[in-house]
Amino acid sequence: MEEQAAADGVPARLEFLKETCLWIASLVLSLKPRYVVNLGDTNNLHGSVSITALHTMCDSIFEITRACGLVKALHVVLAGNHDQGSADGAVNVLPAFGRGLCLVERSYLFESDRLAFKAYTPSSEEFSKRVVAARAGGARYLFVHQDVKGLIWQPRVPADHGVDIQLFDDFEFTVCGHYHHPQLVKKHRFAVVGSPCYFNFTDHVTIRPRGVLVLDLPAVNPTWIANPHTPIRHTLTVSKSAEVVDWFECGMVEAADYSRLLLKVKCRNAKGMENVRKKLKKVPLAKLVLKDM
Repeated sequence: MEEQAAADGVPARLEFLKETCLWIASLVLSLKPRYVVNLGDTNNLHGSVSITALHTMCDSIFEITRACGLVKALHVVLAGNHDQGSADGAVNVLPAFGRGLCLVERSYLFESDRLAFKAYTPSSEEFSKRVVAARAGGARYLFVHQDVKGLIWQPRVPADHGVDIQLFDDFEFTVCGHYHHPQLVKKHRFAVVGSPCYFNFTDHVTIRPRGVLVLDLPAVNPTWIANPHTPIRHTLTVSKSAEVVDWFECGMVEAADYSRLLLKVKCRNAKGMENVRKKLKKVPLAKLVLKDM
C-alpha cells in the first residue's frame, strides 16, 4: 500500500462514457447486428443533471444510434428504474436522446424474431404478468430491467427482493439489466450484462470485467467482449474516517480487489489518521491519502 498525497489522474466518468459509446459504435459497424440493446439506467445520477453531463450522454448515445443506422440495426433502449423518475430523485433523461432509436417504456414484442423487451415495472406481480403474456405471444428471447431475487447487486450480497428467476425458465435465453455486475446463471439460461463501464465504489472493487454481450441467435452462443476503456483505478474520497473503518470491518474485503482503489480520507485529527492507518494496514489498497479536514 502506497501512502502519499498526490492526484491519481483518473479521468472523469463522462470521458469513460464517451469512449465506451464510441467503442460500442465501432463494434456495431464491424459486427453488423440486427439489434443493439441498452438495458436501462443510462443515467444513474440522482437529483439534477448538469448540462455538460446531459450533452455528453446525448452525444455519446447518438454515436451508437448513428452506427446502427449505417448497418440497418435497431437501437433498442429500455427504461430502467432510474430512467423513469422517482421520489428519491432519479431523473429521466431518455426523451433527450432524440430520434432513431426504439424507446421501450413498458413492453415491446418483435414477433418476426421472437424477441420481447420489458422495461422496469415497480410491481413484481404486474411484471410477471407481462412476462407470461410475452411467452404466450410467441417470444423465445427476453430482455428485461427488473429486480430478481438472488442476483448479486454488490460484493457477496444477493438481492433479497424481486421476482423469482424461475419466472424466465420458459424462454430460450433472458438478458437482464439493473445490476451493475455481469453474471451468468447457466441453469436458468439467464445473463446480467452489467454496466458497460465502471460507475461506483462497488463496481470498481469487484473483480469482474465490464463490456458487452453478443448473442448469436437462434443458437444462443453468448460471447463476452471486454471494454478496453474502463479505469484501472478508482478514487473514493470520504470525510468520516469511522465510515472507512466500518467498511473494511464488514467482511467485504474478502470478495473485492481493493488494489484498484485509491482511497482519500479526511481526518479530524492525528488520532483519527492513526486509527485509519492501523485498520487499513493489511488492506492492499493502491494508494491511501490521509488529509486534515
